[in-house]
Amino acid sequence: MDTSKTDDRGHLFSIGLLINCMLSAIYQMVGRNYFCMTNTKTKHLQLERETWLRTLDYMQQENIYFKTNLAYIIKNGVDASMLEQAEHFQSIFINKDTMIALLRNDISLLANNQEQGKATKENIDRRVAEQDEIRSGIATIEQEFSKLKILFAEYMAKALL
Repeated sequence: MDTSKTDDRGHLFSIGLLINCMLSAIYQMVGRNYFCMTNTKTKHLQLERETWLRTLDYMQQENIYFKTNLAYIIKNGVDASMLEQAEHFQSIFINKDTMIALLRNDISLLANNQEQGKATKENIDRRVAEQDEIRSGIATIEQEFSKLKILFAEYMAKALL
């Protein structure tokens, strides 16, 4: 009986088993890392949405404050040119209310879409792209709002002096 053939087959079988075990471990590690990455990315997206909602809350409160101050200024009487500016600011404040409401709606839709979809690479990439678009809208309204605060503060200073 030739034992060298049996040893070669046993050795080949052992190597094959070892390779299968290694591949299985690699697949598990890759899958686990992908899962951890998707959970981290998904959590980041959620935290960013929450930050945006707080930012929009702040802007909404500031807008209410501006409108209250504008009503006070008009109530105390202003000349025609100041009244025209007051109407302009009122229009801007209403526009900001609308923009804030639209962004809130977009964020809500985005959150609902992200909760319903599976955590595949394609879905996460789509979510990130959608969130990038909203991030741009938030940045724009923040810049506009900062400028508005300065302009309205200047208007108030003129109107109240």
